[in-house]
Amino acid sequence: MVTLRLRPTAAAWRVRRAAKPAEQAPAWVWFFLESKTVPAEMKAADRALNGLLSRLWRGGEFRGQSGQVRVLPTAGALPADRLILAGLGAPEKLRVETVRGLAAGVGKALAAAKADRVVVDGSGLARAVRAAKEFLPPDAAGNAAAAEAAREAAAVRAFAEGAMLNEYAFDWFKSGGDENGDEENGGRPPRCAYVWRVASAAEARPAKAEIAFAAEAVRGAALARDLQNLPANYLPP
Repeated sequence: MVTLRLRPTAAAWRVRRAAKPAEQAPAWVWFFLESKTVPAEMKAADRALNGLLSRLWRGGEFRGQSGQVRVLPTAGALPADRLILAGLGAPEKLRVETVRGLAAGVGKALAAAKADRVVVDGSGLARAVRAAKEFLPPDAAGNAAAAEAAREAAAVRAFAEGAMLNEYAFDWFKSGGDENGDEENGGRPPRCAYVWRVASAAEARPAKAEIAFAAEAVRGAALARDLQNLPANYLPP
């Protein structure tokens, strides 16, 4: 008999308040709008890395283009073992779908690096979407006073959805997969734990709510994918 279960994806996410990224972790994720030079807020990190970021920008290897993901080993120069640079593109072209797709790219980079924990610069993403006036359609953003908060909330949700959906795998018929897995963990624990870093309590509260909302949406999407992937002789109409 088949017992379908929704996957508890939110358990792997934490929201943490910190004025600046200084937490030891296998990886950090930093967000960048497209630019020709290293952003001013990255100058200290660039110095710690002996100008590596400046060289990347000058050589055109990374400039924050939409969907661009670059993994940099830090060789002990920073508390993180690796930096994952995530490009958001030009602010006038930044959309919710951009962030969701970028999260999937970051997830693939984390999997390739075998990172089991990552600190994501949520405040950096918030700064970027504040500059993206067309991030949400006008009717979705509400009035001018609420538009900025709406853009930030939508960005958190989009990244969380993309990262969680990237974790999906149809493993019902594999050893340790969902069919025979334990009820509490849905058969397979998430590959990576996410720490969403924010700079203030005002950012933390909505971030927690949006991540929880994303988890519920992804749980439903995972169930729908499972139903679609199960063979007809195993789960008949």
